[in-house]
Amino acid sequence: MMEHHCNFSMMSPVERLMPKPSVLWIDGVGSFALCEQSFVSIGQSFPGNDVDLAIRGDLGRRACAIHHSNGEHWFERFQSHRDFQESSGIPPSDAPVLMKDSEIFTISDRIKIRYRRSSPWSGTARLDLVSEHRWQPFVDAVILVAGNILIGCDSSCHIQYLNSQAPSAELPSPELPAHDLRAEYRPDIPRGLEQDRESGRFVLFKNNQMWLCRVSGKEKVWVGNELQGALFAVKPGQRVQSDSLTFTLEI
Repeated sequence: MMEHHCNFSMMSPVERLMPKPSVLWIDGVGSFALCEQSFVSIGQSFPGNDVDLAIRGDLGRRACAIHHSNGEHWFERFQSHRDFQESSGIPPSDAPVLMKDSEIFTISDRIKIRYRRSSPWSGTARLDLVSEHRWQPFVDAVILVAGNILIGCDSSCHIQYLNSQAPSAELPSPELPAHDLRAEYRPDIPRGLEQDRESGRFVLFKNNQMWLCRVSGKEKVWVGNELQGALFAVKPGQRVQSDSLTFTLEI
């Protein structure tokens, strides 16, 4: 049995004082907070509450935290046992809980978060509020960055978009850093059928503190009036346009 000895509550203030998430805006798809730090705190939205992710709702000042360690995400609650349940039926515990793809975590009885780790080629995961609550500042979903961010039209992407042009495309091989900039997890798109509609994939990743994007397929990408190659830098505030989607990264 694997043991995990990380105690998030014992982390130093320096480890907790991380930059606020960048936001990826994709036209017609949504906005996505990009959390790059290994420790992410979640709590109630109110003035002066310095958490990484805030939710408008009835929950504690620091309700819970997610930590990335040894290639996995772990969940730790900070509230009382009666305020936390885990959908798999594991009894509430002070010990961190290993997060698994598609599991739903319930905080404070009514706030529900779905954890999605859709690609075997990336440690990156996604958080969606599935209850009637909102992230504050508002975003459509949260991306827990741990490698590549995949954006495209199939269910292995962290962010999904629907492509109306529907040309065929060559998918990136597993040997490459599989990054697809997909804008939204869409459970209504059947697995295995989305690929027929895909014109290209976008793989967003960071190298030496610089965001880069790799494009596959026949997708043409412009930054301003300049046509980009298959690999290009993504600078904050620049508008990136392609045949399929347009996005901007704000830091």
